[in-house]
Amino acid sequence: MESNFLVAVCDDDKENRKAIIDIVLKHFESIGIKAEIKEYKSGEDLLKNVNEQICLLFLDIEMPGKSGIEVKDILTTKMNVSNIVFVTNHIGFMKEAFGKNVIGFMEKPIDENQIIHWVNIAYEAFKDTRYINIDKNAKIKEDSIKYIEAEGNYVRIVLVDRSGGILQRGTIANWEKRLDANFVRCHKSFLVNMNYITSIHYKEVELEGNTCVPLGRNYVNDTKNAHNEFMLEKIKWRVGWQN
Repeated sequence: MESNFLVAVCDDDKENRKAIIDIVLKHFESIGIKAEIKEYKSGEDLLKNVNEQICLLFLDIEMPGKSGIEVKDILTTKMNVSNIVFVTNHIGFMKEAFGKNVIGFMEKPIDENQIIHWVNIAYEAFKDTRYINIDKNAKIKEDSIKYIEAEGNYVRIVLVDRSGGILQRGTIANWEKRLDANFVRCHKSFLVNMNYITSIHYKEVELEGNTCVPLGRNYVNDTKNAHNEFMLEKIKWRVGWQN
């Protein structure tokens, strides 16, 4: 089973939790991120129930019981969280809240652009560590997959850092469902990682490392459109544009 991009929201204010969750869900849907969101009404609720790695935690500082700062100290000691964004009414808490895995702060009321900004940053980091299980004893880094080619009842997974690829029983269609939105079907027998596309020609897609894969006639428009949208999103993220 693939690791999930898990976002958690911990805030004693139900309306604040809902506002953050609604924005994150809408953003996930718009860019094709496969993710999971969990909400917690207190620090104690979070600490009692967290049993998996949180990729991004929106954490209120001022809550009844344990404060967000206390929760942060416990979570980072247990290595249960990768990135924390503190949410507060008082920016004066910033100095005390700095620490391991804290990537940012947001002042209330909730700002949609700030939330999307922190989600994008956390997801970019997550992709660098997301792994795909290929059998019971082995997994590969998703971002290291350059392309996948169908070979009868098998697929060959070609990696950036390994020659020859990995032969696995399965279909291109199933792998298309498993992988994130960075991959596009450019041919009935090929699935490519758009991070490695250098150019798209009439009958082939050129990838980094002087590699070319065929571009099927029925896949031309979808491939070009997907790649254009992919590049536009990367540009927007880098310069800080927001919808």
